[in-house]
Formats: sequence, C-alpha cells, structure tokens
Amino acid sequence: DWVERQRKEIEEQERQTRREYVSGESYYLFGRRYRLRVQEVPRAAHRLDIQGEWMLMTVQPGTTLENRELVMREFMRQQLKDELAVIVTRLIDAIGEQDVTWEVKQMRAQWGSCMQKRRHLLLNLELARVPRTCIEYVVMHELCHLTVQNHGKLFEALLTQRMPGWRARRKELNDFIAMPMDE
Repeated sequence: DWVERQRKEIEEQERQTRREYVSGESYYLFGRRYRLRVQEVPRAAHRLDIQGEWMLMTVQPGTTLENRELVMREFMRQQLKDELAVIVTRLIDAIGEQDVTWEVKQMRAQWGSCMQKRRHLLLNLELARVPRTCIEYVVMHELCHLTVQNHGKLFEALLTQRMPGWRARRKELNDFIAMPMDE
C-alpha cells in the first residue's frame, strides 16, 4: 500500500512527465541518475549502454515508444539480475540459509515477496533504480520471512540481528526520489 501511495503522490506532482524515451530524460540505476541519449541507427540492434553519466540507447529509426520502453526495461532487468546474483548469494551465505531461489518481477504494490514453503523470493524490477543498500535491505527483509512470516516483534528482532541498520536503509528506500519508473 505504501509503495502505491507514494507512486500516486509523485505521479500527481507537476514535474513528473510521461516517459517518451527520448534524449534528455533522466533515469536512475542503483541510485545514480543518468541522462538518456537516444541514437537512431538503421539496421542496428536495439541496446542500452552506460557511458559515463549517460545511458546510450541505440534503436532503429521509427522505433515505437513501447519498444523503447522494452529496451529500457530489459536493460534494467539484466542489470538488477546481475546485481542480485551477488547480493542474494552474499546475504544467504552470511545468515547460513540454503536452497533459496529468487526471480525479478514487475510488481506494482511491494518491493519484494517471500514464498516461505518454496523458499523463493520475488523481487521488484523497480529495485534496479534504488541504491544498492536499499536492495540489500529488501533482500534481507524477504530472507527473514523464511523464518518469520509476519512483521511482528520477532520479525523485527531477527532483522535487527541480521542487519542492525535496517531502519535507516528502509527510510532511504522510502525517501528515494526516483519513483515511479513505470508511469
């Protein structure tokens, strides 16, 4: 609910514009702001690369808004998957868990979810936009649900034991200015 309320608040702000995936727009990757530069190149493979402070999107002339959005979304998905492969493994090892699987999904109302019986984590694609410390918090939060299903005192105690600074990370995540990506 909180994520959805924040999305609506930001969408209603005048400075928020509909994404067109054109040069000059700003996008965030792991908490860092990049400006988009679009190059239209005949017969080129659609791709997105980071070059300094720029995201360089290469598309064919006449590429639709939907296809440009897809290029951006798939780039973000791959970047997040690569980052999560490191973060999830490190945190699982640190707390002594085993046999945990995970996947990235586009989620509208939450940062992550834990299917306790399957030992499977679902992580929101939007996490690609926030600082790594926030991603670590969400992963640890979901890992704690492998042991405690609800958000009661036992859950908070476990999360505090495993990640003493979690409240500051949660605040950083909740205050992050880059929401929403999917307007």
